[in-house]
Amino acid sequence: MLLKYVEKFDRRFIPIFSRALQRNGTALGKMLHDNAIVGDTYHCFAADPYLIRKNDYGARQIATGSRSVIDFPLFSNPLAIGEGDDRAVWSLPQDRLRFGSHQIYTFEFDRSGEAFFREQLEWCLPVKDWQKSPMGQLYKRLNVDRRAKRTPLAG
Repeated sequence: MLLKYVEKFDRRFIPIFSRALQRNGTALGKMLHDNAIVGDTYHCFAADPYLIRKNDYGARQIATGSRSVIDFPLFSNPLAIGEGDDRAVWSLPQDRLRFGSHQIYTFEFDRSGEAFFREQLEWCLPVKDWQKSPMGQLYKRLNVDRRAKRTPLAG
């Protein structure tokens, strides 16, 4: 389904998405599995976009081995756990965001029409030299900023 949708916009992305979908044990899948739950932080995994309050049920299933990351087409950036047992009254996800060891860029349809999806795909171009793409430039900038803030350890 995803490939048919991507194909409508720009065929240049088909090989990238195809390789990612066919690869067994992708780096992203491993990273999501290993970080499903870490301390009081988790990724929300969902089978559909209508999951209430982005709960931790999917992350717990992945962490215990009863489900696989591949079972969930949707996942979030790290969120805080610790809101009690009644998941229906958890705070909104934006109030529980956490910085983790990584951040995930997701394609979202916040605006109607195909133009917005195409715009997001183009943020990843040029494919052969991804560092020159808008996302590559952002990555470079964040890395430079992160390195600049590091201080040497005291001996």
